[in-house]
Amino acid sequence: MLVAVTIIFGGIFGFKWYQGVMMGQYFASFRPPPVTVSTATAQQQSWHPYLTAIGTLRARYGVNISAEVEGIVKAIRFNSGQEVGKGEPLLELDDEVEQANLRIFQAQLKLNQLNYERDKALIKKQLVSQNQFDRSFAEYKETLAKVEQTKASIAKKKILAPFSGRMGILQVDLGQYIDSGTSIGSLQSAQTMYLDFSLPEKNLTHLFIGQTVKFAVSAYPGEIFEAQLAAIDSKVDINTRSLQVRAHVDNSQQQLVPGMFADVTLILEPAQAVAVLPATAVSYSLYGKEVFIVSEQQGDDGSSQSIVNRQRVTTGQQQGDLIAITEGVQPGQQVVIDGQLKLNNGTEIAIAPALSRE
Repeated sequence: MLVAVTIIFGGIFGFKWYQGVMMGQYFASFRPPPVTVSTATAQQQSWHPYLTAIGTLRARYGVNISAEVEGIVKAIRFNSGQEVGKGEPLLELDDEVEQANLRIFQAQLKLNQLNYERDKALIKKQLVSQNQFDRSFAEYKETLAKVEQTKASIAKKKILAPFSGRMGILQVDLGQYIDSGTSIGSLQSAQTMYLDFSLPEKNLTHLFIGQTVKFAVSAYPGEIFEAQLAAIDSKVDINTRSLQVRAHVDNSQQQLVPGMFADVTLILEPAQAVAVLPATAVSYSLYGKEVFIVSEQQGDDGSSQSIVNRQRVTTGQQQGDLIAITEGVQPGQQVVIDGQLKLNNGTEIAIAPALSRE
């Protein structure tokens, strides 16, 4: 009985020992399957550093034309959207009352002028008093002033274009009574336009007059317009700590309209040679930015294996889908751009040919 029990338990323990040895050998030689990833090769490119901002297009001259005095609209001399020249009449208000007053004052002026000229001749002969002469002179001057005042009031009944440009949509109707300050339409001179935008004060040293400014507007997808930096504000806004900047835009083709929103790119000089990768190559963590660089090593069986190693990087600006790597990657190095979540230092990889970017 004792011998039988010893043989049974010995067999059990022997089997367990053999099983442990075999499992140890299996795990010792176990090699996980390579992780399939996509890669790209860092390319060296010459990039112009740039600053970005949001801008607004403004006409070089632009005003809302409004009436200085009240009255009834007697005549409209322009159509909505019409090009007008400087000094051209735009609108006339009824001036019958002022014209009647002008005729009255002109008649009084003639009489007062005759009285003044007569008293002027008589005072030399001492036939009128100085008081009478002074009174006739004052009446003449007062009436002359009333004539000039009435003429000025009549002139304000006619609204003229202060500069050449394009009128906007007419805001009043014929026969309508309008108050002083009522807008009749917008006049914009947009052959040359202003592009106004602001930049953080730290970028002041990068700005210079004549600098190239590129911008895009949503009305023309994919089209890039150019301007030249023309003015830098003399102070920094104390609330936003930003600096107002203005560029001149040639709008001779009349493509752009005042008030448009613009995505602005300010080109800096000179160009810099940088290593460029797809932006998806960079992973972000609490420890900073990193990429996985692909390298080759010799396997135990003598075959070549592709592995990855984590590398901290410093990034520069991003242009479209590409990002500049200023530190950590050299041109020509192969970097993982997709599938980083399954990777660690030394992980063996298999590069997907269809997704590989060279």
